[in-house]
Amino acid sequence: VPVLAIAAHIPSSEIGSGYFQETHPQELFRECSHYCELVSTPEQIPQVLAVAMRKAVINRGVSVVVLPGDVALKAAPESASSHWYH
Repeated sequence: VPVLAIAAHIPSSEIGSGYFQETHPQELFRECSHYCELVSTPEQIPQVLAVAMRKAVINRGVSVVVLPGDVALKAAPESASSHWYH
């Protein structure tokens, strides 16, 4: 069964700083998923989600998108490029 998991992460500016309860979700999930990617900007979200869903469906497995809290709270871009899924 295809699965798309969204893994919350600490704020981008705190990654690698020893932040309280810091984990590295992309490292934790890389070995048990077909696709695992950290999103750094809101502009990346549409493309990363499209690739993650495609990998989950094609491979009938798990895809993980790691989303830092500050990126999740930013405004979405007005228009997303669609060149990567045609």
